Amino acid sequence: MSLDPPVGRGLDVVVTARARLEEPAVTATIGLEVNGQEIGRFVAPPTAPVDLAVRVPVEAVGRTWRAGYNRLTFVSYGIERVDTSDTRPPGPIGSRPKGRPWPVAIYRVRITPSS
Repeated sequence: MSLDPPVGRGLDVVVTARARLEEPAVTATIGLEVNGQEIGRFVAPPTAPVDLAVRVPVEAVGRTWRAGYNRLTFVSYGIERVDTSDTRPPGPIGSRPKGRPWPVAIYRVRITPSS
């Protein structure tokens, strides 16, 4: 669906996400880019999906969003163990080759005019 950015209003973006459940549990830091510009970073927990929100202020909407189709990109910025004392090696997902992004489940992306 194409977007028609609101005139004179910001945009609220809510991403529902969680880190891939694996032992040992980790949180995953992800960034959200719109048309190549980062609009926010989030920490996705492993326990349950959460709503992660960012507000794009009115003065940034025109620089970031365009009428029509926009490209949303999720960027992986790494992980952190929930329990830093847990020294078990990563499970099959975490032991993949270095440099591969950590899997994060994205359940929903909602974009609405700011109230």
